[in-house]
Amino acid sequence: MLTRLITYRYWSAFHQERAAQSRFHVVMCCSGPFSAYRKEIIEEVKEKYITQYFLGENCTYGDDRHLTNLVLESGYEVAFQSDSQVYTFVPETIGGYIKQQVRWNKSFYREMLWTIKFAHQHHFYMIYDLVMQFVLPFMLVVSLIAMIGQTIFYQDFGHLYQYLIVLVLIAIFRSLYGIYRTKDIGFLLFVVYGFMHVLLLLPVRFYALLTLKSTKWGTR
Repeated sequence: MLTRLITYRYWSAFHQERAAQSRFHVVMCCSGPFSAYRKEIIEEVKEKYITQYFLGENCTYGDDRHLTNLVLESGYEVAFQSDSQVYTFVPETIGGYIKQQVRWNKSFYREMLWTIKFAHQHHFYMIYDLVMQFVLPFMLVVSLIAMIGQTIFYQDFGHLYQYLIVLVLIAIFRSLYGIYRTKDIGFLLFVVYGFMHVLLLLPVRFYALLTLKSTKWGTR
């Protein structure tokens, strides 16, 4: 079920999140196995691409996001092709998934510092998306702390039940687009993913931020 759930999450990430970025030609990460570049653009940015360092360390992850950033920085547009068909490997264990997510989150924070420098050259949606991706996890942590605090100190379990209901409803709402597009009722597994996001992926994101300089754990 884990592999299936992750596959649904990948589908959602591309057909919702990156499709929205593509509407304004500012897709900020062309995933390695899913990408095609013009040869002349690669020739233009390749020297910067192969010599990337961060905090004095040679970068060992996030090369696809960095290449996309170099393309955007050079003034080109990046788009998502929704009807293309590609294949890749999906993590089959929780451990493998966590390592992947640590690597991806580290590259997000590292590349965000790069992206923000030239984001003004593109559509405003690029800055908006960057800010939301950065701010929302912190907002979620604040809401979690507030909910847990009210539950413990006031013995008010109503807030806990309300939070769980909202979490389930948001997951169902998000799954509806996938069901509409693919006719696959399995997208309702997003209810499970909602709990994974709060209990597993949120701590992973903050761990990645705190260990940003490390290039060891999470790499292949």
